[in-house]
This record gives sequence, structure tokens and C-alpha cells, in this order.
Amino acid sequence: YGFGDIALYIGGGVLVLLLLSVLADLYRDKGAKAAERPEETDGAFDPMAGGFPVPPMPGQQVPPVPRR
Repeated sequence: YGFGDIALYIGGGVLVLLLLSVLADLYRDKGAKAAERPEETDGAFDPMAGGFPVPPMPGQQVPPVPRR
């Protein structure tokens, strides 16, 4: 075997391992997403719930701002 043949086999092997790694990662993500349950929300929105201001999620309404 020449250097070109060996390099081709090594490159092909690396590509196959990369493809298998991507497929395994995609398969694991599907399993993890299926195990997750959607959070139950009561529709109330608190912009400071996590300690910093965030925009409302779809379906939530921003409460009116109290005027002084």
C-alpha cells in the first residue's frame, strides 16, 4: 500500500466515526426530548422570576405597569 491509499483509508474511517457520532447525538436528543414534560403554566407572567428581566413566552400577557 502507498501513502495515498493509507491516507484515504484513515480519512474514510474518520468520516465514518464522525457520522456515527452525529447520528448517536441526534438519537440521544430525541430520547431526552421525549422524556421531558412541558411545564404547566397558569398564564401569569412575572418578568423578574429568574432574577433578571425576560420577555413573556408565547401565550403570556405582560401585566399592566402601575402608574405613580
